Amino acid sequence: MAKKILKSPENKTVDEICVKLDIIIKLLANNVVNSKNATEATAHLRTIGLSNKEIAEALNLKQNVVSARIANVKKTGMKNKKKEKNNG
Repeated sequence: MAKKILKSPENKTVDEICVKLDIIIKLLANNVVNSKNATEATAHLRTIGLSNKEIAEALNLKQNVVSARIANVKKTGMKNKKKEKNNG
């Protein structure tokens, strides 16, 4: 998540802040995961604006796993909408 920045006294502080922010993101993501199943948690993190790469890093997953979960959620959502339309 945090990008490596050239080493200088000012940038060292920025690097330290980035590392701490990464930790906070992981803790918050972990909180989301604990309250939902893994697929729902992945989809929720995506809806709040995290990229697939950021979700993968936060949840210690491979990016293709995150992409597959999100695709499954979208596919399931579309099927549910079609069922509701046909029933309504």
